[in-house]
Amino acid sequence: MISHRKGQTAAGPIMVLILLIALFIILYLLLIPPEDRNRLLNRTTSNQNDNKNNDGDYDTESSVKTLLLESPGIVSATEEDKITRHLNPVSIFVRYEPSLVTLTNSLSVEKGAFSEQDQNIFFDISDVESLRKATLTFAVEESKGRLEINLNENSVFNEEVDETSLQIVNLPKTFLRGKNELVFSVNGPGGAFWSKNEYDLNDVKLKQEYEVLNAKEARTFVIPKNELDNIDKSRLEYSIYCNSVDSKDTSFRIYMNEQLLLSEIITCGSGQRSAEISSSRFVEGENEVLFVIDDGDYLINDIKLTNELKKSETRTYFFNINSKDFFDVQDRLKDVFLDMSFDKEGSKIAEIWVNDFTIFMDTDESSFSEDISELIEEGENFIRILPDNEFLIRSLRITLD
Repeated sequence: MISHRKGQTAAGPIMVLILLIALFIILYLLLIPPEDRNRLLNRTTSNQNDNKNNDGDYDTESSVKTLLLESPGIVSATEEDKITRHLNPVSIFVRYEPSLVTLTNSLSVEKGAFSEQDQNIFFDISDVESLRKATLTFAVEESKGRLEINLNENSVFNEEVDETSLQIVNLPKTFLRGKNELVFSVNGPGGAFWSKNEYDLNDVKLKQEYEVLNAKEARTFVIPKNELDNIDKSRLEYSIYCNSVDSKDTSFRIYMNEQLLLSEIITCGSGQRSAEISSSRFVEGENEVLFVIDDGDYLINDIKLTNELKKSETRTYFFNINSKDFFDVQDRLKDVFLDMSFDKEGSKIAEIWVNDFTIFMDTDESSFSEDISELIEEGENFIRILPDNEFLIRSLRITLD
């Protein structure tokens, strides 16, 4: 009995303490703002039936509702209407440069019944491929008989020549090699065995005309992916000038990444020209534009590539707020948050439009968060990102909490 009375005495203060704690909890709930009281009570109840709706998804372990979830990737300041590149001038030509070589100042050949004197001359051709033509010239001082000239064992001349004449002999390119031999001779007197035929030649020269080619020349430029994806129209502009008054009308071609873009006949008076380019001709990264002529000497100047850009829709996203959620936000029972995560720290500057309102973001952090509860509308809403520099957005999320 004594022990029982002691237990009842000890239980009294504990019951009083429990009643006091319960009273304080009730008073606290009555005194805090209604929205905080509802939020506190909602955390302890399950509302899964309301979680299943067509305007968003609640997280399974919380009351956070996702209204929008996107991965924009790389964004950059491409909101300008166009991007212009200026390429270096191109000088393309097909020229013919002469070369004159003296083979010998004089030579004599003769042939009789009992004597014969031929002359051999050796010479080199530095570039047979680029050689356009070659001619042999000489002055005849004394002549009798028929003069014969062989080039690499091929006859190139066999005629009687008058004295004091100047002769020009064409040397066929098919007979020429890197190292060559000319043989000068004269025919015999025939039955007049007591006489001889002979030639005295002066100023024996070789005239060569070489084709100097720079008939094509390329320029390269780089197009990044974000620009390539937003090209609407593209145009190549250029001016054509003659480097030589002797330039002839010629075929002119432009290739973009080895595909023919334009082919036309140009003249010295061609002036300013342009060509439209389909965006499909470009590739991400390095691109090449090649200019080609068949003849003449031209300067392609003021080369300008202009890419007109589409209005960027890839950085505009839409999300919906149903009536119930909108009124909860208006009554401050719920909040709407914008959260973005980035690939790394570093400067990220952008304007963020939420409907008709603008948020300015300037951060070096790897994430960005903003309460946009006061900026949303019932029904459809949009968010648009207008960056001032280039950065990568891993995720863009709008939640209702």
